[in-house]
Amino acid sequence: MIAKLLTFSSDPAKYSYEIPNILDRTNAKLYIHLITEDATIYNQLSNLGIPEIHQATARICDEAMVLTKEWNRYFARWSTIEKIKKKPDDFTTETQSLITKIKKKITVEESLLFPLAEKYL
Repeated sequence: MIAKLLTFSSDPAKYSYEIPNILDRTNAKLYIHLITEDATIYNQLSNLGIPEIHQATARICDEAMVLTKEWNRYFARWSTIEKIKKKPDDFTTETQSLITKIKKKITVEESLLFPLAEKYL
């Protein structure tokens, strides 16, 4: 879904009618994903009493909170065709920036938290 959004953002005029739909679907999936991580996975890992894991989950949760707020602002700003058509270059720039941040979050999870989970669990 993120890849499709990135593709669509490269030519907002061409994909302007598809973008709100993909934004809605991405928004729903991202929300569920972040809630699931924070409320279950990271909370349980954090409560294991292992300082390294606790620190890693705290960092990731803090970064996820910032990312969620940024996503919510982005989603509100670009949720309609009209908004996208008014400033297509801004839409493209913001989309690419946000997707880069999402990818960075995934990389941090994979490089920091997952090895700790494997080490201790």
